Amino acid sequence: MSKLKIVSRQSKLAIRQTQIVTELLHSKIDLDTEVIAIKTRGDKELMQSLSKLGGKGLFVSELEDYLIQRRADIAVHSAKDLPATTKPLLQIGAVLERTNAQDVLLSKKHQSLDELQDLNFTLGTSSLRRALQAQQLFPKANIKFIRGNVDTRIKKMLAGEFDAIILAQAGLQRLGLNEYIIHEFSSEQMVPAAGQGTLAVECRTIDKVLLDILHSISCQRTWHELTLERMIVKYLGANCQAPLGVKVGVDLLNETTAINLFASKNLVTENLYIQEQYNSINQEEIFQQFAKILIKHDIRNLIQREVDASIIN
Repeated sequence: MSKLKIVSRQSKLAIRQTQIVTELLHSKIDLDTEVIAIKTRGDKELMQSLSKLGGKGLFVSELEDYLIQRRADIAVHSAKDLPATTKPLLQIGAVLERTNAQDVLLSKKHQSLDELQDLNFTLGTSSLRRALQAQQLFPKANIKFIRGNVDTRIKKMLAGEFDAIILAQAGLQRLGLNEYIIHEFSSEQMVPAAGQGTLAVECRTIDKVLLDILHSISCQRTWHELTLERMIVKYLGANCQAPLGVKVGVDLLNETTAINLFASKNLVTENLYIQEQYNSINQEEIFQQFAKILIKHDIRNLIQREVDASIIN
């Protein structure tokens, strides 16, 4: 392989994430790399919510087409943007060590979570999952739709369009944009999206030599966590509109697995939170046990129904 071609979205965060992957690859093997940065449909159409456009797969599909058409060798994704099922001929070749999976609250006007809990204020998010959990924490908040990359959302907040916004900690950390963070939500307060905080590298299944290289930069613990999160999402048939959060924590040394799950039962008054702990790291075994809990709460039917995202103004 004379040169490794890497396809990425054009945003600052996507390019930074691609740099992280490239640096890791260069630490393992002497290889020339070329980054192909493209603007996906999800990056171009910013006036509508992702759910109306077709979901976060909009950020992924065009990158995958580059792989299938052999215009690139690997694609770097935020794992939370990946559909639960990969396209034929492709697979996840590496999962980098997860940084921070949590969501955070940003504000210039306010200093703490406690300060906001009883206030009427404007809160920006593009995620129904975040909106529904935020509604429990901030019952008086006016939750409004926001789109755009990380920089754009922060600028909108600083311009006064929003009193506070919710973003993923990992993206801010990678860009060095921690200035306005006033609170990091625990998984008990706000369960993250499956794959949040994780970078996934996708390639063609047939490229065995490349797969061996990618495995060398992969994190075993994060691979376990992401695999189980994706198994749960796939089982539930969750789409982009589904009010679902899944966070798996694996301790390889002590061989334990923790699962936090959030789902909304009626979008307004009843949110469901599930916390389970297992003395095992066997993904299939844990999934079979956890699926029984999902069946008990009828979460599969709940998630697959059409969801009205009107909670976000």
